[in-house]
Amino acid sequence: MRISGRRFFRLVMLLAAVGVILAFSAGAAFAASTYYDQYPAVGGTCAEPMPRISVKVTDPAGISTGFQLKIDGVSKTPKVRWIDSKTVELYFQTTSPLSNGSHTVYASVFTYAGRTSTTWTFNQRVAPVLGPLTPADGTTVDTQKPTISAGVTSASAIASRSMTVDGVAVASTYDAGTKTISYTPFQRLANDANHTVSLTVTDTNGVSTSVSWSFRVQIYASMVDTQGCTECHTTYPSSHPMSNCWGCHDGFAPFPAYWNMDNMQQYAHGADYLVGIDCAYCHASQFPSVPRHPANIGDVHQSATNMGGCSCHVGDLTIEHTRYKTDAGEDITCASCHASTDPVIQAGMAAGTRLCADCHTIGSNHPYGDVDHIADVGETADLSGKKCVECHEMDLMPEHEKASSSSAGTSCGNCHEFSTDSGPADTLDGWNQTCTQGGCHAAGSPTAMHANQTTAHIPASESSACTGGGCHSFTDVAALHSEAATEVAGATITSCSVCHRNGVTLSKDCATCHPDRLDPHGYDPVQHTASDTASLACAAAGCHDTAEAMPIHAELGCKTCHGGDGRPNLVTGKTRFACVDCHTASGVDYHIGWAAKHRAPASDYDTCGHCHHGWGSGPGLGPDITRHTSCATCHNATMDLTGKTAHCADCHQNEGSGVKPTYYHQRVSERHSPVTSSW
Repeated sequence: MRISGRRFFRLVMLLAAVGVILAFSAGAAFAASTYYDQYPAVGGTCAEPMPRISVKVTDPAGISTGFQLKIDGVSKTPKVRWIDSKTVELYFQTTSPLSNGSHTVYASVFTYAGRTSTTWTFNQRVAPVLGPLTPADGTTVDTQKPTISAGVTSASAIASRSMTVDGVAVASTYDAGTKTISYTPFQRLANDANHTVSLTVTDTNGVSTSVSWSFRVQIYASMVDTQGCTECHTTYPSSHPMSNCWGCHDGFAPFPAYWNMDNMQQYAHGADYLVGIDCAYCHASQFPSVPRHPANIGDVHQSATNMGGCSCHVGDLTIEHTRYKTDAGEDITCASCHASTDPVIQAGMAAGTRLCADCHTIGSNHPYGDVDHIADVGETADLSGKKCVECHEMDLMPEHEKASSSSAGTSCGNCHEFSTDSGPADTLDGWNQTCTQGGCHAAGSPTAMHANQTTAHIPASESSACTGGGCHSFTDVAALHSEAATEVAGATITSCSVCHRNGVTLSKDCATCHPDRLDPHGYDPVQHTASDTASLACAAAGCHDTAEAMPIHAELGCKTCHGGDGRPNLVTGKTRFACVDCHTASGVDYHIGWAAKHRAPASDYDTCGHCHHGWGSGPGLGPDITRHTSCATCHNATMDLTGKTAHCADCHQNEGSGVKPTYYHQRVSERHSPVTSSW
């Protein structure tokens, strides 16, 4: 019996289905699928931003179809690589960075024994990627304030960043839109120097990455010159390449050909044709296709003179000399040195040591002494009315190197590497100007004349006893001494010079200059004697025989009220002494706990308070002994209060026998006879 092709196919499919059914019914006969070689590894950590997710699966029943792959529950279409009929690899290449953290992968296949699957997790931990870097590593920039930046690619948000330039921490900014960290220096970076940037970025998962790179700052142009070429190219013209006709005869070359170049061989010539042709004609900027190189060709033109700390010159000789003109006003070129007839320059070139002194005469005070740095004295300073020369040296270097100068220790760089784009070295032809003309000490400038004069003369806290006690009510040391004068070597010195002169230790503490005034001086009894009723009552009570502060407080000293040694000033703003200013109801150092000390104990209510209830006594409350006639009743010269308390019986003795006693109503028993109760 013949079976058509279509029927044969259906029969095969039916038999396959029966086989599958039988396989299901006899599932125990097959081992479970084995999933292995997972990537990223099960429970592992992945540092790739976009990993290739993969897993291999083998099954003894054979792999059929139905391949599935999910990442964090999202279905992906995996690619399948058949290893054999029973083993396949499923993989999926991610196309966008996975976020840092835990991720779950689900993989499943349909075997002839049924569908099987596996699930595993891995931890994504990818450090932020930094780049591109600006300025690029190893490059040279022509500005001293370049924008320093780095792009950031991160799977998580940026939590922190830190940047240093030449080892100094700087305040960078982060633009979330462009994902760029950047910093522009406020002060100009040193020219003719390499600078190193270090950047560390940490994301919100605590994953950090760091990068360091360097760039060079050179604001001056290099010498691009072809004069004096044969000084180096000694075999010219015979060594000149002659095989590239188009190099010279192209339409945009130095000698363009206007005929058929296919027949150029008939016009071929040798290098001798170049004799007499100036190299600079061909090797020039108007012919970009003709190669040319800067005069700087490495260490050959690097000065051997130490340029450390020099703000005037750069170490590259070709760059340095390009900045100047010859005596005739012409540009300095290679030929200026290499073709010079000056015996000094010829000798310097022959020495080959590349020292500045080989060709230049350098004075002992170079470079400072080569330029006029003496300022003009024809101007007046600010508050004192004095000319600058009366207090300052007009020679700028000695003046600005003084320890008291704000620019001490900065040397030439204080002016020649100024913190703004236009400093005095950029604007003045010489230093024979006034102190304000260079934009240094003018009002509103970064270093205004005596700009810190006010804050520099605020009295020190140690002087509070002087400034806050009503004696020297001032907030400006300079104002207090505005009329001061002193004799030095027979000359009278006034105003600022009283303090600001050699040999005087500057201080805002009065005691530094006036140690003889540490003890009270200028004491005024009238100001220190109370006149108010409350204070006079203290003196009249028999406790204090005067209302004058000094005798009462002699053992305590002035600082008790006027402050010092950690004590507060209690009389700020006071013009007349009054006891109650300090000794209020609660007191500050005397009569403290007045009410408690003059209240008899509660037990005295049963013995005294029944009768003396008019003394503020009541159940559980002893009498108030301040109800006596006056303080002097107890506090007098004849009454010994040693060991006495507010207990009535401390003074009022119990006398009598056999009868209910009463109590003496006076201080001492000798002055009254015992009284017997009439009960």
